[in-house]
Amino acid sequence: MQNTAARKRKQVPEGYLIVGIDPHKKKHAAVAITQDITIRDRFKLDNTKRGLNSWYAGSGGNGEIRL
Repeated sequence: MQNTAARKRKQVPEGYLIVGIDPHKKKHAAVAITQDITIRDRFKLDNTKRGLNSWYAGSGGNGEIRL
């Protein structure tokens, strides 16, 4: 049986970032990692739609995140 984490990593195209967000009451803690689990950035963002959209726009994303 293959390791589930290893199998999931293979589904992520090379060059993509994976962003994990740990929700908290006032601010979210987040980390961006590469396919090979190298940490690229750690940051915090406000726990509001405005805070999330502000982070998304600053990350080069296009469009809007809907909560």
